[in-house]
Amino acid sequence: MDVRIWHRSWPRKRGRTYMVCYQVDGGPELRLDSVWAKSEMEQQKRELRDRLKKGQFLDLTAGQKLFEDFAREKLEEWAPPILSSGTYNRYRQVINDLLIPEFTGKELAEIKRSDCQKWLNKRLRQVTRGTAEVDKAVLTKVLTTAVKEKFLDASPAVDLDLPKVDRRTEKVKAINAWSEDTVDDLVEALPQRYRALGELARDTGMRQGELFAVALENLDLRRRKLKVCLQIRYNDGLHFALPKRGKIRTLDLMDTSVKALTEHIETYGTTAITLPWDHSDGPLKTFHLLFTNTKGHAIRRDHFNESAWHRSLRASGITPAGKTTGIHQLRHHVASLLLSQGMSIAEVAEVLGDTVQEVSETYAHAMPDFSKRLRSINASRGARISIAREESGTEW
Repeated sequence: MDVRIWHRSWPRKRGRTYMVCYQVDGGPELRLDSVWAKSEMEQQKRELRDRLKKGQFLDLTAGQKLFEDFAREKLEEWAPPILSSGTYNRYRQVINDLLIPEFTGKELAEIKRSDCQKWLNKRLRQVTRGTAEVDKAVLTKVLTTAVKEKFLDASPAVDLDLPKVDRRTEKVKAINAWSEDTVDDLVEALPQRYRALGELARDTGMRQGELFAVALENLDLRRRKLKVCLQIRYNDGLHFALPKRGKIRTLDLMDTSVKALTEHIETYGTTAITLPWDHSDGPLKTFHLLFTNTKGHAIRRDHFNESAWHRSLRASGITPAGKTTGIHQLRHHVASLLLSQGMSIAEVAEVLGDTVQEVSETYAHAMPDFSKRLRSINASRGARISIAREESGTEW
């Protein structure tokens, strides 16, 4: 048996990254997981030599399986309920639209780290860093599974480089929070059936799916509380689900929302809607929803946008332009307003059901200027100290 073992290394921010490579009897190049210490790399080499001497090496025919065949097999295995319908649809999109076209015709053992890095670099030029990270995670999942199932000895997608991107600047350019007057005009222009929905969106910044799933079971108008523990999702058919990332929260309602919801219930009542839970084949659950369409069915996003929201935009002098003019803009309005009034990032994240990182990266432009706040605070402290010294007769 002819065995060749070597390693590659490349610089990182501090130090170097090492990867052990080997070849058996002129077969394909195989790689172990990369490490960050030279001593670990040398240890990998020693263990690999011992393993190969004992004949404990990868079946070289295993890696000859085509990437597209393996990826499609995994998609079938990961179908709901193994993955949630939303996650599964994202996996399916990335695998079918991005990964298979990129690696079609390649065997698993032929895919190198450089191939994965090249694909990731191309995605970074096309989409935001956050989207590219999600795409990278799908590729990593496929190839890591191939390692677990003994088709590969190590994943070539481990430790891919993600160039630094100023995500704050990137997102600030894309978000232009509407003024209070613009938002008021939009809410007033909504059809009467959806006016309370617009009031709630303006006051709370709830997501669209959460708004459509407001249920009597989760609403306490007397205490002015709304528990956001439900949304309507549209992947793989309409179904109920927990809010994004399962972040359940309780909101304090403003007077305007309480009044609008009370009048809405008096006029339209509530409707018992039964939908699957979590995915299209999930168990059925029933909630008494406040907002339904004119036929008494759960609201579909596309129908609401066309029949109500776009009309409201045009009546307010705004041309519908996809996501940049969607009802999600009311969420941006709320977040920007709360931050500009001095609410902390953590508090705003709690209101929105987002993470602190998402809020800080997305709405950095809305935060009061740090240097101005610091000067104001120091000026107040200095004035207080001066007065105290004058009153006590203490010299500087």
